Amino acid sequence: MRDDQALSIYYDQFPWSNTREADLAKRFRHQVSYLYGRRHFIAPLSLFTILSLGAFWGLCRSAQFNAHVLKGEFVISKTAAAALLGAFLWCISDELARIVRRDLSPKDVYGWGFRILLSVPFGFAAAAVLTADVGVPVAFFLGAFPTQTLFTFARRIAVQKLAMGDQQSDSGLELQQLQSVSRGVAETFQDNGIETISALAWADPVDLTIRTNLDFNYVLDCMSQALLWVYFEDKTRILFRFSLRGSQEVLSLTNDLNGVLVPFDSTQVLTPKQSQAKATLSNIAGILNLTEAALLTTLLQSACDPYTTFINRVWR
Repeated sequence: MRDDQALSIYYDQFPWSNTREADLAKRFRHQVSYLYGRRHFIAPLSLFTILSLGAFWGLCRSAQFNAHVLKGEFVISKTAAAALLGAFLWCISDELARIVRRDLSPKDVYGWGFRILLSVPFGFAAAAVLTADVGVPVAFFLGAFPTQTLFTFARRIAVQKLAMGDQQSDSGLELQQLQSVSRGVAETFQDNGIETISALAWADPVDLTIRTNLDFNYVLDCMSQALLWVYFEDKTRILFRFSLRGSQEVLSLTNDLNGVLVPFDSTQVLTPKQSQAKATLSNIAGILNLTEAALLTTLLQSACDPYTTFINRVWR
């Protein structure tokens, strides 16, 4: 499929703006620049630079004071210094990992600045619940954990100390129920506003691909699975054995059934492809304890969804 054909299909499904630009390639470049261009990095990089320089200046002043090079009253405590150094450790580690993955967004840069801001209060909080001789090392070693993990630790400590019920569960995320979605991928989707299977089913795959840095075909496959899951939920796993992983495969099955009477007429002459599709539908209906007509109706709802049609047209 040529690029202009793919873009035409995309804008038929997702007319993101009112622009009347006839050149679709130019229109797409404008869209990418407007939504994801480098200018979006100016504010988070500026904030991160200011916070980093301020923290670094404070650490240097404190080191000089402790070495008796400078005299003055300004000094950062050992716990705060250890927490800031741990925060810098995490920021650098996260930056290097994202460079390798080629995965960096303005939100990630904001996250580095946020990590520096919360490092000191988290360090003091950790030191307060521990003995004095391990408080400083723990404040530093908190830098080895992702920011979300720190909030998990804080929540658990609050539950223990305040005898409050834990309102959040550490069980798997809803998106992990899809076949090809790990916890890490589910959290990536969640960070970009996709928290449920339904939200994934009817998302903009191009926008989601750019924001998550996942492969476009992988995002399409996850959406295809989600479009089938909203109709069958956990029974979707039963369909795996029949090679029906998502709505795209269901569309192929319903196309093969074209012209076949349901309920089936034993006198009807079928092609080999129709006979195979008929047998598949009959087996699935028996396992799910549904009539063939009811099952086909549900499958058609998934297969005829506009997003299923879009996925099938752009799949490469």
